[in-house]
Amino acid sequence: MCGWLQILNYIQILWAEVQIGSDQSDIYNGFVGAACPFISAGAILLLQWFKIDWNRWGEFGLALAALLDFGLLYVLSKARSILLMYLVYGTYHVLYQIMITISQFNLASRLVTHSYGLIFGLNTLVALALQTALTFAVVDENGLGLPIRTQFVVYAGYHALISAIFFAAVAGRFLYRVLRQRKVHAISVP
Repeated sequence: MCGWLQILNYIQILWAEVQIGSDQSDIYNGFVGAACPFISAGAILLLQWFKIDWNRWGEFGLALAALLDFGLLYVLSKARSILLMYLVYGTYHVLYQIMITISQFNLASRLVTHSYGLIFGLNTLVALALQTALTFAVVDENGLGLPIRTQFVVYAGYHALISAIFFAAVAGRFLYRVLRQRKVHAISVP
C-alpha cells in the first residue's frame, strides 16, 4: 500500500513535468485518475471468471505483479510522452488493485473473522509508517530531496524489493516441499 500511495500522491507532479513546456495541449489527468478505479473494478470482476487457486498461486502472482510494477514505474520515470505515461500509470493502477485484492483474499481466507480489523488496521499502520519514512527520505528537503523522476526510480526499486521478497517466499515454499518429499521418500524406501 505504501508504494501505491506514493505513486498516487506524486503522479500529478511527474505529469506536470512533461506537460509544462510541451506542445501536447490535451490534459486528461483527472479523467485518467477517475477512470482507473472503474477499470480496476472491471478487471477484478473479470478475474473471478478464471478458476485460479489463489492459495496455491497467490504469492507467485503477487511476486510477478510486483515485478511488473517495477518495470512500469521505471518506464514511467523515463517516459516523455504524456499519453504513454497515462497508459503506464493506468496499467500500474489496475495491476496494483488486482494485487491488493488477491493479497487481501489470501490473508482473509486464513484469518479468524474476529481478527480482520486488527490485521488490516496493522497493515495500514505499517504502510503509512513506511510512507512517512519514504517521503522523508526521498521527497523532503531534509532528506535526499530527489527530483521527481529519480523519486519514481526509487519507487520502482521499492517494488523490485517487494517482488524479490515474494519470489524468495515462493522459492522457500518450493524448496521445503521438495525436501519434505525427499525425506518422505527416503523413509518409505528401505
